[in-house]
Amino acid sequence: MRRDDKLNKEMLSRIAEQLNQYSELAATASSVTSMFGQLRLTIAKQNDLMKTMAAFAEMSRRASDVLRHFDSQSLTNDIRNAFPFLLSYGWPPPVELGLGDLRTIMRDQSENDEPAIGRAIEKLVLSCYGNDKLERIHENWEHRLFLKHRLPILRAVMDAHISKNYWLSVPSMLPQIDGVIAEYYGHKGHLSGKKLVEYVEKLFAAQPSNLMGLISSANRDFYTTILLFPFLFGQLPAFISRHAILHGADTGYGTEANSLKVILFFDYLVSNFS
Repeated sequence: MRRDDKLNKEMLSRIAEQLNQYSELAATASSVTSMFGQLRLTIAKQNDLMKTMAAFAEMSRRASDVLRHFDSQSLTNDIRNAFPFLLSYGWPPPVELGLGDLRTIMRDQSENDEPAIGRAIEKLVLSCYGNDKLERIHENWEHRLFLKHRLPILRAVMDAHISKNYWLSVPSMLPQIDGVIAEYYGHKGHLSGKKLVEYVEKLFAAQPSNLMGLISSANRDFYTTILLFPFLFGQLPAFISRHAILHGADTGYGTEANSLKVILFFDYLVSNFS
């Protein structure tokens, strides 16, 4: 073999060896880069976690401050007064409603006429139940096995409400209230209004005499004194009436407020079924 060929062969061999070393180095570098990338992600997550923990600590501190000045008796009295006030304007207790704004309306009621107060309450309650919150209510229904055969109807009710088709949502929901009550108590045969009231009284009577008891009592009163209020053709009740709507007397029921009222009552009703 010529000397030049031998030198070329040795050079190529060294180049190949260097390339292998570079390849191994590149692989190591890639591995290190990946490792550092994962480390950065871990650090970022830890930073996020620390930020979350700091935010939680701040929330806990504020909650402690609130609790130190918390007067449970005052709150109970406010709620005890709020529910009859809401009922007097045709509303069941909306659990998402903050007491602060409602206190303002109650405090200023002497300065406004009843229609103005009614509009203020309606605006306040409706603002508490956007589409996202209504969807969460429906999701809760989906998790209740005893509602499985009613879910297509309940989905249609919620879709109608969200799309502002209250003429459909209200009369579609009202019979579902009767239906779940009858099924819960295993009722067979004719179901009279008197029997429905008896079932609802029995259901809500089992509630404790605390905040939950106040909410239960308010829902019971909404059902018995508002929703089941008797009517005569030509003499419609002031608020939503199951009988007036389903018997065709009330043709002006299709409002967002009426639709939300029956949705809220139905939701509270089924939440009491074990």
